[in-house]
Amino acid sequence: MTGQSPETVREHLEKILASDGFVNSERLCRFLRFTVEAKLVGEEDRIKEYLLGREVFDRDDRYDPRMDPIVRVEARRLRTRLQEYYEGPGRGDSMRIELPKGHYAPEFRSLEGPAPQKPNRRTACVGIAAAVLALLGAGIYLTQRQRTAPIQTLTILPSHWVWKEDLPSRLDEDLAERIAAELANRTPGSVIGWPLIQKFRTESKTVAQVASDLGVPRIMVVSVRGEADSARVTVFLLKAMTGEKLWVGDYEGRQLGSAQALRETARLVADEYTQVLEKQ
Repeated sequence: MTGQSPETVREHLEKILASDGFVNSERLCRFLRFTVEAKLVGEEDRIKEYLLGREVFDRDDRYDPRMDPIVRVEARRLRTRLQEYYEGPGRGDSMRIELPKGHYAPEFRSLEGPAPQKPNRRTACVGIAAAVLALLGAGIYLTQRQRTAPIQTLTILPSHWVWKEDLPSRLDEDLAERIAAELANRTPGSVIGWPLIQKFRTESKTVAQVASDLGVPRIMVVSVRGEADSARVTVFLLKAMTGEKLWVGDYEGRQLGSAQALRETARLVADEYTQVLEKQ
């Protein structure tokens, strides 16, 4: 801590958590509060990936960070959200809470320094001109980004809808619906709503035809093999018009016999899919 008292850090933390970027994100708030408090009381040994998964993200004793990237995914989200806060409502704050890349323990940085000198008139004019040019440049950049940014919308289908399999259970349907809900809650508008795809349960259409009907560039197909107490889940992310596989997620021995188990597997798939998007 660079000269900041624990009381000052906690006051600053509460200000962050009350901001628009955090107030509706319980998961990120828990993550940030846990790590800050652990750092303040000298318990940095608790700020480890496994313990964060158990204590912050409610994973059970079967949690394996190698198979479940929840902490790494949420750490990236937290760094981004903190950056947005300090570029927006917190740009005038006198301190920063930072989460260095590759680490989960936060750092507290003071921004206090000598008062800035009052600029003369010529300097002020130059500064205004530079600001105008910067705004114009930012507008051009954002416009170009909007034109070139990849479309992230997709639909999620159970494998027995796509390949018309006669399966003893409909676990693939239950899991596909959970994954769609998980992704939709994270990024509204990113997934075609479940009611709109119900017709494909009985219609005989190819992946390309489904994509054309819905206007989506990719489709996620969810396959479940085995029994509810030990199922193999395979998720295929396909380029809709060509069927090219963009990503395959394979999960052995998943328990899908309860709503909680389905939610946990859906979160795992959503976490890894989010990582895939970040690499594109």
